[in-house]
Amino acid sequence: MESDVDELAELMFDSYQGMIDYDGETIQEAKSEVKSYFERPDSRPLISCSLVALLEGRIISACLLSKWEMRPNPLISYIMTRSNFRGKGLGRAIVYMALQRVRTAGCNGAVAVVTEGNIPSERLLVGLGFRRVD
Repeated sequence: MESDVDELAELMFDSYQGMIDYDGETIQEAKSEVKSYFERPDSRPLISCSLVALLEGRIISACLLSKWEMRPNPLISYIMTRSNFRGKGLGRAIVYMALQRVRTAGCNGAVAVVTEGNIPSERLLVGLGFRRVD
């Protein structure tokens, strides 16, 4: 998956435009963000639990998880779906499948940090059984 940095950055750039967490970042900034996912000192990617959805060999959705600090359960670092596939249940499906992998790996669940007001992410995660913690 690390070899997919460029494609994941393109997905991130497309997925976040127009959303609450988008602050006018460029494709280069998205690429730096994706690279940092693989290189952060306080977390490490959980490739075995992360998933991408492909259509005709192109990544159209991704759920990337990390081992976060010293916490027992992984962090959902990114949920991304191409803008032209939003609202079709793809994000929900890929997060659900990633959570199944988390359970198979022996964890009780996962943690997600969501910007307050990110209604699509809040709905998706609450619909999958996450609960809001202030």
